[in-house]
Amino acid sequence: MLDRKLKGIRADESQRGRLFGGDDPMVAAVREQGARVGRLGGTGPSERYWRLTSLNTEARAMTRYNKLVRDKVPEILLAKGRKTTTRTIAGPEILDALRTKIDEEVAEYDAATNDIQAAAELADLLEVILTLARKRGFDEAEMQRIRAEKAELRGGFDRGCFLVETE
Repeated sequence: MLDRKLKGIRADESQRGRLFGGDDPMVAAVREQGARVGRLGGTGPSERYWRLTSLNTEARAMTRYNKLVRDKVPEILLAKGRKTTTRTIAGPEILDALRTKIDEEVAEYDAATNDIQAAAELADLLEVILTLARKRGFDEAEMQRIRAEKAELRGGFDRGCFLVETE
């Protein structure tokens, strides 16, 4: 099914422009990341489809994300008049979703075109990492203690020491 969708998007430039349009460098970088994911056989960031209303009198464009979002996103979308469908995940499923979210946030960081965007993506990444730590039983203070201990023993990354080889 994904291959069929990718072929359709590749074949119809206007469709690609409608879904992933814009000349903004960050949009272009995210679009390219989506293309790389598609070429690797993964799923893209979203899927557009049409849903008929319950009376079958009107079709509405829907976007399927199937991804972990911040807790308040459904409320924000509802306040904007957007209908959402959500479910609550837990256990191994949320650990997997958080790990996937790390990849998503790193890709968005890589696509950032200025320091403000980069800082916002790093904040998102930090939020995901701290949530993952809490799900594994570590609070922020404990994570800071572990980080400081490792920094004391092995240092940080501030000096930019790049190990080329050892004998």
